[in-house]
Order: sequence, then structure tokens, then C-alpha cells
Amino acid sequence: PFLRAAHAAKDLAIIHVVDQHDPVRHKAHFDLFRPHCVVGSEGAKLIASIDALANEDPDTRLVPAGDLNDFEDSALMRTLTDLGATPDTPIGVIGVWTDAKVAFLLYDLRTRFKAKRLATCSGLTASRSMDAHFRALESLKIVLDIEVLHSPASFLAWLDPQAPLPALAPAAQCEFTKPVATPSWWTPAHIAERDSLIGAIAGTK
Repeated sequence: PFLRAAHAAKDLAIIHVVDQHDPVRHKAHFDLFRPHCVVGSEGAKLIASIDALANEDPDTRLVPAGDLNDFEDSALMRTLTDLGATPDTPIGVIGVWTDAKVAFLLYDLRTRFKAKRLATCSGLTASRSMDAHFRALESLKIVLDIEVLHSPASFLAWLDPQAPLPALAPAAQCEFTKPVATPSWWTPAHIAERDSLIGAIAGTK
């Protein structure tokens, strides 16, 4: 729902950074993370439903990138400029690996592109564990002054106040049959967000 709403927004340009790796150029990367998203393979393509949305939207660009740093050996900087982005343009980053790829890209947008207004969404990013995910978000907020939104609707409204909003995640409260440990620094808001996301996935309240 979020991507459909984002692609339908008239004043929002979207860049999909596509993970693609050349077996020779990125051998060191493969040694560390194992072969994945090899150029020319199915794994290097966008998910079909996302690809269809991208092809229908003239303000969408695909930028192949093969490094942990998406600005290295890629057309990302030029693409941002071609789309009319400036340091004053609100820019949001979502995707997988909150404490690495998402964090690195936000850092580079702040330092290389000099972006002044940056945001991400806890509900549209993910990491290897919930603890790593939320610690990364907290660090991004404190160290880089990144705006961290907690629902797809609020994130889209931050990017484009005129965009039609996707449905909010349903309210939910989870009850577990066994005690579930949470990080000591979690607040009731963190627990409520966890329950809401689990409720959205389960389709129950």
C-alpha cells in the first residue's frame, strides 16, 4: 500500500537503489556476504510488483549499486541532481538493513549531498533483529538528526503533505504465552509499535 501511494503522489520522485553485483569487481564483497544479486540474474531484478509501479511512474529512477556505500561507483548523485533535488529537498530512505545500508545512505546524503531534511520510517525498514533495528534508529536520530517516523502514512505525509495517504497500521495489543524479553531501553511507545506491526502482519487486533 505504501509504495502504491508513493508512486501515485504527483510531487514525489522515487529512486530505487537496486543491489547488483559483478562477480569480479565485487569479489571482496562476495567474500564477506556470499554471492547475491549477481548482475543478469533474477536476484538482481526488482520484485515484479515494484518494477511494474516503477515503469508506470515517469518520476521514478532505478540506480544500480554494488557497494555498501550506494554513492560509490553509481549514478546516485547525478540522479538526485537530475530529478531536481537540492540540499533543501525532503529526502526519505527506507529498505532493509537499518543499521548498515539505511544508516550508511542517510549518512552519505547528509555529508556528501548536504541534505538538510532527512527521514526514515521504522515500519518500512528492517534489520537482523528488532534490537539492532531500534538501536540504529535511535542512533540515527541522535547522531545525524534524522527524523524517525513510525507509520507509513506519517512518513508519506512528511515527504509530500499533499499525497493521498495509505491506510494506517491497525492498533493491536499482543499477548504471549511465554514471557518475551524486550530491550531495557524500550519505552511503552516501542512496545506499542511492535504490537501494531505484528497485528498488521497477522491481520488481527
